[in-house]
Amino acid sequence: MIGFKESSLQIGKLDRSRGNLAYTGLCISQNWELGKNKMENKNLYTKRCVAFLIDSTLIGFVFIIPMFFVLTTFFSDAFFIPLMSVMSILAYILYWYILEKYYQATIGKRFMKLKVVDNGGGNYLIRSIYKFIPLNIISFLLTEDGRFWHDIYSHTNVVEINVK
Repeated sequence: MIGFKESSLQIGKLDRSRGNLAYTGLCISQNWELGKNKMENKNLYTKRCVAFLIDSTLIGFVFIIPMFFVLTTFFSDAFFIPLMSVMSILAYILYWYILEKYYQATIGKRFMKLKVVDNGGGNYLIRSIYKFIPLNIISFLLTEDGRFWHDIYSHTNVVEINVK
């Protein structure tokens, strides 16, 4: 069954065998077993994407662009591209690791009123490294509870801060 239901997409079939409603297959829809709407967090996903764009832009302007000018003056072309790639990845990993571990939010997350919480045994280095796995950006579509891989494997969650 492929259908649309209040801005949610179901790709799979309706399963009534467990005594309650659930869709099997890839679904961005109601998760009836947990009693939660996978897309009720649509606002959270949007905020996380905006926070990621803010952080990426900030890292680009503050670290990557100045690093580009410094490295081009000191290194030849043969060393420049690999060195720039490694330095850029390290800049991103350190940025996320330090700010999320010690301040529970990056600058983008703070701007979007989000916070990283530890579910017990949180590993922020794993969280930062997992963000570089290519399919991680859509991993919330592939998990049963709609969480990103870097949240699952690092035992963390991102929540909205209630500001009234």
